[in-house]
Amino acid sequence: MPGATILTPTTSGQSGIASGSDLVSQIARIVGGESEDNVRAQALDCLNRVRTEMNQHDWWFMKTTQSPITLSSGTRTYSLASAFHRPSYARLIDSAALPYRELRYEDDAVFVRLEPTQATQGLPGHYSLRNDFDDGHISLYPIPDTATATDFRLSVEYFARMGAFSDSGSVVRIPEEATNLLVVGGQAYILRERLKDSPVTIQAFQDFQRLMRLLIVQDRRIEDANPRFRIRRPRAAVDTTLYIRM
Repeated sequence: MPGATILTPTTSGQSGIASGSDLVSQIARIVGGESEDNVRAQALDCLNRVRTEMNQHDWWFMKTTQSPITLSSGTRTYSLASAFHRPSYARLIDSAALPYRELRYEDDAVFVRLEPTQATQGLPGHYSLRNDFDDGHISLYPIPDTATATDFRLSVEYFARMGAFSDSGSVVRIPEEATNLLVVGGQAYILRERLKDSPVTIQAFQDFQRLMRLLIVQDRRIEDANPRFRIRRPRAAVDTTLYIRM
């Protein structure tokens, strides 16, 4: 079996957002309160409201792979990472971290009916997430047996949620393309709270929506999801003769 080189995630060197405090300063500046603690606290709240709205989407820059999960014989359910938002794919990997078998996603209604007893052990071929937000679990079927637990681990690639911002100098690992969206969105919210009748507030929300659309368009330029079902290509007709019944 060929060897494999396992790379640990490192910073890519690409331009990112400087820090949470920089974003807060840009938001607070529009109402003249960059140096006022209460305005900065309000700006931080508005910034995190934008983050919450952005978390309704699966962004390419939030796609990551969970550390391989060790399987146990007879154990069906395993814990997911706390930042887990939506799955891209799950697969079994061998001892050299090479892909061995992709698992098929099944929704809860199908998963519970795969077999009446749900007690079969063997090499898993399916996975399900009943309520990953509430319990943070992934379930496999068939249930891993001793051979599977010895030879394989579970690899899960997923879209993560953006964590809460803080008014600190900590580096934010988000591409610079998202900077304007976060700043303008935060400005729109703080203007609505402080100057709700100002034309500037209306313009800020229009700019916020425009920037959201631009980032969504950029995100969709490259397909980064693993479809849970595929539409097959149409087959050519075998016989194109037209028969008319008289």
